[in-house]
Amino acid sequence: MSKKVVLLIVLFVLTMPCIAACRSRTLDARELVTIEVTGADGYGVLSLNSDRSRIAEIVREEGESLSDTDEKQMQRLFVREAAMSSLIFSADRMTGLKNGDEVIINASHDEELAKLGGIHFKNLKFTYVVEGLESAKPINIASDMELVFTGFESRGTAHISLSGDMEHYRDYFDFTFLTPTSNLSNGAAVDVRVKPDNDALTMRGRIAEEKVVTFTVRGLQELETVDVFNNLILVYDGISDTGNVSIDTTRLPYDWVESGDQSDPPLSFTVTPMSHLANGDKVTVTALVDHDRFADYGLTVRELSKEYTVSGLKEFPRNLDRVDLRPLFDKLQTPIQEDIQLRLAQNSWNEDARVGTPVSRWDIQDRRGVVRIYYGYPQSNRADNFVALIYKIDIEGVCIEATPYQSRYEEDDTLSSTLYLVYVVDAIMYDTDRVEDFRGVSLKFHSDMELSVVSEFKKQYGGDGIVIVEAAVPEHVRYSDG
Repeated sequence: MSKKVVLLIVLFVLTMPCIAACRSRTLDARELVTIEVTGADGYGVLSLNSDRSRIAEIVREEGESLSDTDEKQMQRLFVREAAMSSLIFSADRMTGLKNGDEVIINASHDEELAKLGGIHFKNLKFTYVVEGLESAKPINIASDMELVFTGFESRGTAHISLSGDMEHYRDYFDFTFLTPTSNLSNGAAVDVRVKPDNDALTMRGRIAEEKVVTFTVRGLQELETVDVFNNLILVYDGISDTGNVSIDTTRLPYDWVESGDQSDPPLSFTVTPMSHLANGDKVTVTALVDHDRFADYGLTVRELSKEYTVSGLKEFPRNLDRVDLRPLFDKLQTPIQEDIQLRLAQNSWNEDARVGTPVSRWDIQDRRGVVRIYYGYPQSNRADNFVALIYKIDIEGVCIEATPYQSRYEEDDTLSSTLYLVYVVDAIMYDTDRVEDFRGVSLKFHSDMELSVVSEFKKQYGGDGIVIVEAAVPEHVRYSDG
């Protein structure tokens, strides 16, 4: 109870004898209430409030007949105002109302104040008939709602788009996707449950029916199929049988093979096997594809592996059976012949060779040619190969000048001798597959016996893991007795 009411009661008690003598007044409770029904027919909501303006009007009417000096009557008017203000209204139904519904209204009040104020309230219970509600306008969910599909085939995304009343009253709808909204493909169905808040909608003259709306995915762009092996370069390095392969991706789009902000790039490759390769071998390259990130670019990858044939490794044969050695001898002819002439001039074919500096000069006739060819290499690395060319020189000489006491010979001495020279060619075909391509050639041994130079050659160049095979001597360089 407010302080004003308490004060009025105190004043009333002090002046009760006088007030009791004043006339009482009967008021109709129906006139002191405002009743409002909002919403739509069948969904009306009733609200009740004391009619403050009517109470103020009654107080004003009674106050106009009172004198400003009539203190007792003024006190009575304050008590009556408090009694009217104490009215509380309730109804047996407040919601879900339709036109023609009868609602029972009950009013309660402070009976003590009413008695002290000389007020009698009538019609504290009365019937109110609902009227004037308009039918709710249905909202057509199907026409005011659609799904917009964006993205690419198999990667589409669904978004709700509203128009009309659905857009205007969107806050009063709840949307629940019953199927996935991402990774969609054309032709797929997307179901959305639409649940309206009809309590709120009917207050605004609208109504909607809860329903599940089905949409068919369409309009997504097809993913473009790309060949990730196009412009992929395999780099073969090394020697056939022990070659290696690496992958060059620099010709592929940058955003495919670089990780960017991600820990791994969208595309990477593995190749098997990677080592111990020979020309003609097959290797398989496998693409490791992040399909989601490719689909974000509108792309898809169908082929994930491809077979390649190894080529371009340096070839070093296991033997020289089918190798044409003519180009090798053509290239070696001049330097070897010059070297042989030097050896003969230095007396490598007679005993004066032991002195070192030539101490005798000879008029020489010789017959020369190749008697043996050996090809060798370590089994673990055929690139470290060699070719041994064993030349036989038959010499007929007449001494034309000799240094006394130093040479073993005298002027006009004659001598017949045989000399075997072993020239070793290092790493033929080292940079190309041509036999005339080699690192170097030099004389390694010489002797007057063939078996001696062969033995020395095999001793120095043979051993564990070393393959040495004899090759046929080309006819045009072969030694001949005739």
